[in-house]
Amino acid sequence: MTPLEGLLKLCDQIDYLQAKTLEGKPDLSAEEVARKQAHALREEVFSQLPSLREHSNAAELSDTELLVLALLFHRRLAGDDRMVEGGALVGLLGLAGYPRSETLEHLRRDGRLRKEGWLQTRSQARGFDPVDTWFAATNTAFSLFWEGGGSKKPTAQTLSEVPVLQAYRDEEDYLWDLYAWRNQCIVRAEALFPGDTPGGGPSPRFRSLRQDARTSLTQIRRRLALTQNADDFSIEQFRRKYKLGLDHQLAVVHLLFSELVEGESYISAIECLRVISETRHDLFRKRNLLSPRGRLRRKGIVVAAEASDFSKALATDLTLADWVSDELVSNLGGPPRLDDQELDDFLQGDDR
Repeated sequence: MTPLEGLLKLCDQIDYLQAKTLEGKPDLSAEEVARKQAHALREEVFSQLPSLREHSNAAELSDTELLVLALLFHRRLAGDDRMVEGGALVGLLGLAGYPRSETLEHLRRDGRLRKEGWLQTRSQARGFDPVDTWFAATNTAFSLFWEGGGSKKPTAQTLSEVPVLQAYRDEEDYLWDLYAWRNQCIVRAEALFPGDTPGGGPSPRFRSLRQDARTSLTQIRRRLALTQNADDFSIEQFRRKYKLGLDHQLAVVHLLFSELVEGESYISAIECLRVISETRHDLFRKRNLLSPRGRLRRKGIVVAAEASDFSKALATDLTLADWVSDELVSNLGGPPRLDDQELDDFLQGDDR
């Protein structure tokens, strides 16, 4: 495991501990393991990251400050580009064993993270700083954790390789982007749980495939942010209405495209679980998302096939309720919107 993968795994564990705490079911044994790993970060992770060593002033950052930036980097890789409230960051580091008072000191207005430009902030009216301040890491901070770093000036070649993102033309454009991302997640699952590898370990391509899926999701989120009427998209309205997280959304679009594109109305719950898993540990951590107690099945969004009373919770096939499929594509019934080139092609016909 590379130092970066070790760091991201710890961030996965901290997110898991937060979820268990919010459920009122703290996992004390996992918390103890996470705290031991967190306090070994300097020797086992931070000292090994080439990108971090390339920044002259990064060596002055404390372990607490680096973990704050690492957690924000982890969230961006997962496609979540929303700012994080200071109180939430304090809680996350508390789960990793860092004193809350120490984290508050590092998040202060006159702290190094804010003074030296590692963090950008948004203050709330009449809010208490830094608890009620919203934080996001800057690109310079993100470059600490990615090999190659951000201290080197980009060349013309690397700049030309950066895709220029545009707003979505319409909801169908967005829908096909989700389809491509969902397909990447399927390939990622096949590499994470190969059936032909001794011991069942991930294939060597797995990390690359996982990063590809994360990059696609990040680009989708950025295109949505550029789209003026994105909040009116049926899928976005549905996601907000039922308070669906990223894993819920992926499970829903997986079932939607399985039915509409591939003609498979029912998909096994285990397959869905594998598709939403980014790590092998997720197979255990996320199983409740698709259980009868999970939001999707409890709200009737996802329906299980007929099963006996003695069946296991995940030993069943799942499908979207008909009303959900209708609601998700409710705005796609009209004629497609064509750009100028497509309109020219349409008016001129195919006989050219």
